[in-house]
Amino acid sequence: MISLIRDNCDFLQQGIDLLERHSPETYVKGDPATFGSSVGAHMRHVLDHYASFIVGAG
Repeated sequence: MISLIRDNCDFLQQGIDLLERHSPETYVKGDPATFGSSVGAHMRHVLDHYASFIVGAG
């Protein structure tokens, strides 16, 4: 279980690192190749999954 938690913390840190490399403009800019979705939208989607998991596990 500790390994699973550590791995997920590492994944979340990767997301933080990714976001720190983007300006606010690129964070919200949509990309036609991803049906107009943005980096920010993808990150929110990932965080929504984490939030659902935490609520379900609690």
